[in-house]
Amino acid sequence: MSGPVRSPSRLAFGVGLAAAALACAGPPPPPGGLLVEVLAGDVRPPPVDGSRPRPLVIVLDATHSMAAADRERPSPFAAAREAARAIAAAAGEDAPLEVLLLGGDGAGTCGPARWLDGPNALGDLQPGGEASLAVALGGLARRVPSGPGDPAPRVIVLSDLRGECGGDTCAAAARLVDAGAELTVLALGDDPPPQCLGAVDVDRSRSLDWAIPPDRSGTPFVALDVSSGVVLGRGAVGGPPVRLPPRAVLLRLDLDPALRLGPVLVEPGLLTRVRILDFPRAEPPVREWLASVEGPLPPTPTEPGMTRDE
Repeated sequence: MSGPVRSPSRLAFGVGLAAAALACAGPPPPPGGLLVEVLAGDVRPPPVDGSRPRPLVIVLDATHSMAAADRERPSPFAAAREAARAIAAAAGEDAPLEVLLLGGDGAGTCGPARWLDGPNALGDLQPGGEASLAVALGGLARRVPSGPGDPAPRVIVLSDLRGECGGDTCAAAARLVDAGAELTVLALGDDPPPQCLGAVDVDRSRSLDWAIPPDRSGTPFVALDVSSGVVLGRGAVGGPPVRLPPRAVLLRLDLDPALRLGPVLVEPGLLTRVRILDFPRAEPPVREWLASVEGPLPPTPTEPGMTRDE
């Protein structure tokens, strides 16, 4: 059974009003489209040993490459900012949390990373400028406390990993983990993460844990009618848009554990994107979703069939 799925209150949909509007007499409305993306992480809680909780450090990439966007999807920075907010909300107000920003200053040259005054400072940020992720990770490695009662941090990186200011990101990641930190890298954008990150050699005897998040592309999902349970369409995470009758739908995804979310309103002639942040093994677990209308649905000759959900 999946854990609770929380959608921010500002995203509540007027499902009843939409359903009433669609029931009005007239020609049948055109289908809508649905895209599903998953940002997945594999952050596991540290062993329970009576020590203080690990502080959390979110490294947020706001360099100019994170601003890249097109008609079909928002920028990597928009996704990273929402992910940072969701992670911070799940950690709770009393959790020790810091945000380290790369770029975000509009300068055209490489500059140092800078600390923000918590996640509340993310609202007005815009991507720009340059900074080195390798230098930032190296600096975090030097800050890891060495005392027996001082827990090392969890570090979550939200970045497209397009380093343009030098430094060896893989070597810096290895130093950080070797110092005792737990590291998760959420790679955003279209470029694959460096292969060397998967080969970082660390001392596992200290129960350290870090990982590039698993790729959820291709994970099947099913769109169900909210009222009847009829299967309206099937698709895959990261795949092409699924054409659906315009109405409120529930989504069922074959994640681990399985995830069911909604309602999501599919609007006639428009493309709706659902982005899911999936950290099921975090402490506490984080499973958030965000739905947004991206624009007109691109034309396609394919129409989905409708079957009863067994």
